[in-house]
Amino acid sequence: NTAVLRPGTDGKISLRLVTPGGPGETHVAVDISGWFSTSSYGTFGSRVRPIEPTRVYDSEYARFGGTTLRDRAQVSVPIRGATDADDPSNVLVEDRPEVVGALVNVTAVNAWPNSKATYVSALPGRVPTGSDPSTSTLNLLPGQLRSNMAIVPVGADGSINFFHLQGEIRLVVDLIGYLEQSPQDDTRAGRVIPLVAPFRAFDTREAAFNDQPLGPAQAEDFSFESFVNDVAIGGDPVGDQVGLFGNLTTTNLQRQYSYAPVLSYMTAYPSPGAGSTAVPNVSNISISEGDIVPNLVLLRYGASSEGAYSVRFYNRAGYIDYLLDVYAVVLAD
Repeated sequence: NTAVLRPGTDGKISLRLVTPGGPGETHVAVDISGWFSTSSYGTFGSRVRPIEPTRVYDSEYARFGGTTLRDRAQVSVPIRGATDADDPSNVLVEDRPEVVGALVNVTAVNAWPNSKATYVSALPGRVPTGSDPSTSTLNLLPGQLRSNMAIVPVGADGSINFFHLQGEIRLVVDLIGYLEQSPQDDTRAGRVIPLVAPFRAFDTREAAFNDQPLGPAQAEDFSFESFVNDVAIGGDPVGDQVGLFGNLTTTNLQRQYSYAPVLSYMTAYPSPGAGSTAVPNVSNISISEGDIVPNLVLLRYGASSEGAYSVRFYNRAGYIDYLLDVYAVVLAD
């Protein structure tokens, strides 16, 4: 899982292992994808540009080969000039050198006759023949369907690259934002402010949020207006915001019909406004019965009957509970 964390006063972060069933231990690996600076830092950093989440690659699509990825396969996905995989005429990102990074949700299906324990790495360039990446974006056992959000530098050719170790997978990439190099500091748009500590925005299992799971093929809006107005530094409101980084967790997936096992996915996207029921062809989390699945999300705000600064959450099948912990906000101006 990916996380956006503010270091403590000692410059460190803390990791805590929770084992509800009793004492336990585990190995932990931490890969650093980037860092955020304050406005007083000497070099101007890149700005985050959230977009309408859109599918940009699916190995199953005919235009991308129409097949699964096998041993040591590599694929490049354009970010500068990126287009919608379902509508190539829809350009998502301008082809400019200032676009230096991508925020993507990576999903892999590892449930094929030749599937093995494997991993997928998202990188700025191709892995040299005979070498292995030193980091991983997704780690999968046979039979698994998993997603993870990644922040990936854009390579010199304007693309990002995906490396698959072994076996057979279907790979899907959804673009949710990009990083734009900002040569000047005359606007705050795209600046990221990590919270002092993660903030639980909601939990559908709690009475305050109706203790009601989201049903099959159903969507609901949550307004973050009060949260937006409360974010402050030293008591001073940070101002208008375009979106947030948070950890979305799904749990308690229940069957719609007792005799039919259920597999679902959840999609989060800007609330489209009154009357619109269209769901974008993307996903943030895939979940099976008995699972508790988290994933980092970059959520851009829309507007709905629930209020301004709204996000819509869609559940594909079964009945599901979900919760959101906010890590950081993205400024609008």
